[in-house]
This record gives sequence, structure tokens and C-alpha cells, in this order.
Amino acid sequence: MFSYESIPPVNINDLSNIFDDNPLDESQWRIYQLLFSKKPRLAEMYKGGLFVLKQFENPERVVLAAHSFRELLEKLPEIVDVPVTNQNNNNIRTFVEMLYERFEHVKARSVCFNNGRWEGGIDEHIRECLFFIESEIVVVRKMTSPRKDQQTQMIRKTAGANYVPFEVLESNMLRNIKTLRNYFIGVAHHNIVAVEAEFLIKIEQLETLIHELFYPKVTEALDEIDQLIEELES
Repeated sequence: MFSYESIPPVNINDLSNIFDDNPLDESQWRIYQLLFSKKPRLAEMYKGGLFVLKQFENPERVVLAAHSFRELLEKLPEIVDVPVTNQNNNNIRTFVEMLYERFEHVKARSVCFNNGRWEGGIDEHIRECLFFIESEIVVVRKMTSPRKDQQTQMIRKTAGANYVPFEVLESNMLRNIKTLRNYFIGVAHHNIVAVEAEFLIKIEQLETLIHELFYPKVTEALDEIDQLIEELES
């Protein structure tokens, strides 16, 4: 369990009456404060997920809450002004359409494609197409920031800003973010049957992650470093 003494205060006038109908408990309120102090819209995503989870008459309440928490995780880099790139944007759509046109062009001209089947070696048309695809992939990758890169920038600007050694902390946080995101995606898409007790544990892990972005658990990381040193020396 984490402590909240170091969370910066938020102007209560900015938050007036938002919890009158459906109050958060103390720990949830503190996490909301921390998010609100950085990016109010992320605080609303967090609050929205908790609120829908309390709509017990809604049979899809856990699924809908998972959507909110998944989106919150994906947009967390915004708390340090790291732009979150939509990886399903128009650039990707244009890229796929361009590949499709080029591929159809090759199919119509290559001697290796007959009666709906590819056979034989690589002719000049296929070779040119492969070079084209490779060059375009490089361009598109430069136009988008992979999600892991966004998360890494976020960690380095928050938890890792005054933390040495940093590699253990970064690796742990990236792993935790990936695990939580995969879980919430699985629940949101009905690929994981959520047990409520487990879902509540995942929410608590998300809250701990948010807190530790700004107030990392140094002692736990140092324990892991000591363990690595012992393994190397043994």
C-alpha cells in the first residue's frame, strides 16, 4: 500500500461538487487529485471507470470500466506532455491503401502469380515491390511514436528523473504497464472473463503505478539490484 503525504494539493474550488452523487473513497480521491493536478481529462477517465463499475444494475459495468482504464493507461504519457500518437490514424490508412495498390499492380504483372497462386522465384516486379515496402515502412515508423517509446519517455520524465540506477525501475514499470493494459484490453473485448475480486486488484495495481510514476518505491528497486548482483557474483 502506498502513502499520499507527498501528493501535491489541488485547488478544491476546481473540484467543487463533483462527488456529491457518487463519492470516491479516500485512496481513490487521492489518485484523482494526483491525476487532476497533471491532466484533468485523465482524472475524468479514472473517475468514469470507477463510477461505471458501481452501476450494479449494468451487466456490462466491468467491461465498460475496463475500456476507461485501458484508455487511461494509453494516455498516461500526456501527464508529462508526451504526445500520444493514434496508431490507427490517417497516415497508416494511406500507407495500407498504397501498399494494396502496389501489390495489385505486381500481381497483374509478375510471372510468379498465376491462377490465384504464387509460385517460383522472385522476379523483378516482386523485387521492386519488396524494396518499396521496406522503404515505406521506414517512413511510416518515423511518423508514429510506438506506444512503448511514449511510455518510456513518461517514466524518464517522472519516476526516473531523480532516480539512479534507472534501468531496473524503467524495466519494471514498462512490464507493469504492459501487463495491466493487456488485462484491461482482454476484459474490454470479452476475451477475459473478469472475476470482480481480480478486477479490483488490477485497479489497485493501476493506482499504485500512477502514484509510483511520481513517488517510486526506491527500497524495492534496490532489493532487486542487490539480487541481480548476488546472481552475477555466484
